[in-house]
Amino acid sequence: MISVKNVKKTNNRLSADYYYRDPSDIGHVTVDVNTGEILQRQPNEEDNSRTYSYFGKVIQFLEMMIKADNYPESADFIWY
Repeated sequence: MISVKNVKKTNNRLSADYYYRDPSDIGHVTVDVNTGEILQRQPNEEDNSRTYSYFGKVIQFLEMMIKADNYPESADFIWY
């Protein structure tokens, strides 16, 4: 499960803090809403230890928000 918080859409940028299991292990990402390009990325410790294996899920989650044009301040993403 991925949790995002502090989700903010400003102009054509979407930014969010995220974590997987440990809410004190926060990462941050900013993407371009129009192109999907990652503009800023600050990985959390779990990303570093897993060589970014879950980061694609963070991007997928943000892309779902963009497609739905719905930007809750915080949300959880579960997949199977």
